[in-house]
Amino acid sequence: MIWKKASLVIGTVLALGLVGAACEITISADGDAIYGKELTITVDVLQIHRNCVTPIEDTQIDLYGLSVVDYVPWQEVEPGLRRLVLTVVPNWVGQVGIEVRRECVKYGLMEKDLYLDAALGLETAQELVPQAAKLVADEAGAYQALAQDGTLLAELVVAEGSVEKADFQLLLAASPDERILGVLLLTPLDVPADTMAAFLNQFVGLPLSDLTGFEPQPMPDYEDLSQAILEALRGTLSE
Repeated sequence: MIWKKASLVIGTVLALGLVGAACEITISADGDAIYGKELTITVDVLQIHRNCVTPIEDTQIDLYGLSVVDYVPWQEVEPGLRRLVLTVVPNWVGQVGIEVRRECVKYGLMEKDLYLDAALGLETAQELVPQAAKLVADEAGAYQALAQDGTLLAELVVAEGSVEKADFQLLLAASPDERILGVLLLTPLDVPADTMAAFLNQFVGLPLSDLTGFEPQPMPDYEDLSQAILEALRGTLSE
């Protein structure tokens, strides 16, 4: 996957001094990352010593999979503590993050990062339902689910398998950073819904590269079907 990186240098406050000093960088988010939903990220830079020759606006900020929609510029919220508040929106499904770096003349490079797994979100997931139906109807091998602006949300792939002479189909959704967003059984089978959901939920968040060696807990009383589903999903990697 190709990361989209946005670099920011945001600031209005200069902290000039005569002595180099180490800084402590902390990053926090006010909630979970959900595709297309606003998220507030706070960056704090605590200057251990009063004076610092590195201006606060020289703090380098790199964003991955996040778009800035608003911000509160650097402010000194208390002596020695400067804060930047970013309002961002995850622009893809999967891992998104922020990296912060400062170069100190005395202590060298100081850096901190925060990465989150951006979920698809209920509203966006519902939008994928007709796309998934079209994928099955067209008997296509794969389908790219796109947002209205063309952003890739997920790769949808139909996996096929059989157990005890019963054929079944699964829909596998993978994020742009090649993690499993979810697995949906498309063929009705005589299995309790809760049992099937608990089994399929074990795949959520799993990197596609780990699927070959992954051994989920099988469904009680449905061990053969559990193995058949696993083999069907693994088969999607070889196609």
